[in-house]
Amino acid sequence: MKIGNQDSSLYFELIAHDSTPPGLNWRTALECKDTEGFTVLMREIDWDNETTMARTDYTMQDVKIEAYEMYLERMEEELKTMPAIKEFKILDKDSNGGMVYYYRQAMKPPTPDRDNLIRMSRLPQEDGSVLRIWNTIDMLEYPVHEGCSRMDMYRAQMMKEVDNILQVTEFMNFSVRGQFMPKVNFTGQLATHFQQKWVQMYLKLVKFQQEIDTAKAENVEQEVAEVQENLSGLKVEQEAE
Repeated sequence: MKIGNQDSSLYFELIAHDSTPPGLNWRTALECKDTEGFTVLMREIDWDNETTMARTDYTMQDVKIEAYEMYLERMEEELKTMPAIKEFKILDKDSNGGMVYYYRQAMKPPTPDRDNLIRMSRLPQEDGSVLRIWNTIDMLEYPVHEGCSRMDMYRAQMMKEVDNILQVTEFMNFSVRGQFMPKVNFTGQLATHFQQKWVQMYLKLVKFQQEIDTAKAENVEQEVAEVQENLSGLKVEQEAE
């Protein structure tokens, strides 16, 4: 199975497996409980003879989906400041919040640099949650960059708001073309790397949520002021009559 070519159906297949006893035989790769509003449980499984799939469940307090939307909107600006990112381009956006983008990343020698061409689809659900699918794609206009190895990646992420907590369930698999990587082990240094990235993302999301809430409060104050001004003008007109 080439995981990188899967769609949203794989996400629901994996969820269905876990919802049916005895479920899937996940191995714990990382667990972090309540780190100042952030919790994460990362597990992995041998999906078939060639691939390893990771499942990550995490919660973020005082964060909503809209903060993550802002995070994605500012992704290009942020990635271009990272020394390891040699190239990043958003090639296309759709009206539903999806996009196609390309990036090229420097690796430590002797590992060759890596590049990827990804389609991210945004799929709103009936209950208000949002499913996103990241898939490696191929386009003639963007062949593998000279000296790079292209990654194949599948990532499915469901976000749901419960009170003031954002609950996220994510499945992820990746491999590198042309390299002997039959299975990616998500434990050890790789798990620690992901934990650091998640905590950094959470702190940014909290900041973005505060920006959004402040802007909303200012808009409400402005609307109230406009209503009061209109009422005052109406009262003056009535008194003049």
